[in-house]
Amino acid sequence: MNKIKISVLMPVFNEEKYINDALISLVNQANGIDYTCEIIVIDDFSTDRTVEIVSAFLRDYSFIKFYKNVHKGKVAGFNLAFRRSSGDLICLFAGDDMLPADSLRMRASPLKDHINEKYISLCKSQSFSEDRRFDGLVIPKGSRGNWSGGCMMMTRALASDIFPLPENLENEDIWISFFLKFITGGKIINVPRVGLYYRIHGGNSSKVNSTFQVKNESMHKRRLSYKYFYDKYKDIIDREKLEELEQLIIAEDLRYKGDVIGILRLKKISYYDKIKDVVFSNKVLYEMRRIMFKILSGW
Repeated sequence: MNKIKISVLMPVFNEEKYINDALISLVNQANGIDYTCEIIVIDDFSTDRTVEIVSAFLRDYSFIKFYKNVHKGKVAGFNLAFRRSSGDLICLFAGDDMLPADSLRMRASPLKDHINEKYISLCKSQSFSEDRRFDGLVIPKGSRGNWSGGCMMMTRALASDIFPLPENLENEDIWISFFLKFITGGKIINVPRVGLYYRIHGGNSSKVNSTFQVKNESMHKRRLSYKYFYDKYKDIIDREKLEELEQLIIAEDLRYKGDVIGILRLKKISYYDKIKDVVFSNKVLYEMRRIMFKILSGW
């Protein structure tokens, strides 16, 4: 039986502090008994020593491919990496994170019998940080996997439907999760083990310790993808799902304006989504969440 091939898509920007650790965590498990791996690094116009550090790895590891981004932005980097990939399975990864030992095999294992089908596996993440408040958090609780981009591994059959991603997006994970929920009917396999070490530091694109004002604006920019997704696919989403998507868009508008009562009155979105929006809707509730961060985030 031929080995399956995993493509790791890795856009990076000014990651000189962390990218050596990230790449070592990958190359240490890049080839297993039943799989091979290619690591496709896309430099997003870095101005520090990122290019120099990655280039040093190229001399020793032929399965690492390195390209310069065509258009500025992480999502554009993912699109270019996917175009350059050839794997049966697609894994997203960031230049400041790390993979636990055996992560690729563990996450690929439930997908190998579904290579030609539309499947995705979701693992858990565990944070690590010099700030003890944010160190050692396993997310999420229970047996579900995490919808964060770095926790996703999908078949090429599914990825070919999803890519290319709109390059005006602030992040990739909302769009991919919406595609699974509202479009494809693809199968989701939860891997209830930690498959990603997520580094929390001052340069994260989504900061866990931001002020309410900063977090409110950041979330709103990311959630503009709700409307982009609606405009692109509204003609092919069935009516019931379309109504749910419409209410998610309304809920985000209400959250951004701080309208807690308006959020709670919505009927087509889940209790979980309502509570999440309420918590991030005003300064007092947001500060309470920050104080109880470890409890609420899955300590």
